[in-house]
Amino acid sequence: ARGGIGLVGAFRARVTSVYDFPAGTRKINLGTEEFDANGWFDTSNSRYTPLCKGWYQLHFHLQFKTGINNVAIEMQLYPYFNGSSTAGPVQGWSTNYGNYAYNSWSTMMYFDGVNDYVEMYGNCSSTTDVAVATRMMGYLVHPTAS
Repeated sequence: ARGGIGLVGAFRARVTSVYDFPAGTRKINLGTEEFDANGWFDTSNSRYTPLCKGWYQLHFHLQFKTGINNVAIEMQLYPYFNGSSTAGPVQGWSTNYGNYAYNSWSTMMYFDGVNDYVEMYGNCSSTTDVAVATRMMGYLVHPTAS
C-alpha cells in the first residue's frame, strides 16, 4: 500500500563526509544520495535536474562546524537555479557560541522538465567545515501540462 504524496521526483542528498570550507561563497558538495526515486539527482555535480515539468517543494539544510566558536560570523544559504543565485536566508552573530552554525530554507520552484536544475551554495565569513548534517531534498508537488 502507498499513502501520502506520490514519489515523483522525490530525493534526498547529503554531504558524504565533513570537508573544509574556506571563507566565501562555494557550491556545497552533496556526494551521497539517501533516496532518489527517479535518478534525477547527480552526485558527480551535486545537481538536481527533474525531468517532469511542474512545481517542486525543495528543502535546503546547511550546517557549518569548527573554527567558528567565539567569533563574529555571517552565513548564507543560496539555492542556485540554472547557475544563478536565488534568495536564501542570511544569519549573523556578533559572537557565535558552540562552534556550530545552521541555516535552513524551504521554497517552491518551477522546473521546465528538460534543462532546469538547482544546486546548493553556501557562504561563511570565516573558514570552517561543512558538516554531514547538510542536506538538500525535494519532490514534485504539482505537474503541469507539456
